[in-house]
Amino acid sequence: MKDTILIIEDSKLLAKSLALNLNNMGLKTLIGYSWQEGRDILNADADKIGLIFLDYLLPDSNGLEILDRLKENENFSGIPVVILTSIEDQSILNEGLSKGAKDYLIKSNINVETLIEFANKYIDAPDIVKLPQ
Repeated sequence: MKDTILIIEDSKLLAKSLALNLNNMGLKTLIGYSWQEGRDILNADADKIGLIFLDYLLPDSNGLEILDRLKENENFSGIPVVILTSIEDQSILNEGLSKGAKDYLIKSNINVETLIEFANKYIDAPDIVKLPQ
């Protein structure tokens, strides 16, 4: 079952905060603080990962390059990717979507409701917290 979210984010504070909120919703998370760490996790656990939250700017790569690499690898190409960014540049966001990202989140707009929405949209886990109707 692909019920784990991989967070590839170099801000330890943001990555841990996302993981804590997602864990509180009943989801499993893994964190890579660089593309290298994220790639290592993917190589070991691709069969468990149902969603990737990918920082647009990492110390060892950028999100657009990583999207290309993910698309090229048949083990990773089917995993939905949501770009995390502080940059509100529509051309960059559109390029990310054209390279295969399913969506994007502006970091300053991330909240619990948004995380629940994305988890419910992309993760195959029966115990996810649902938003009240």
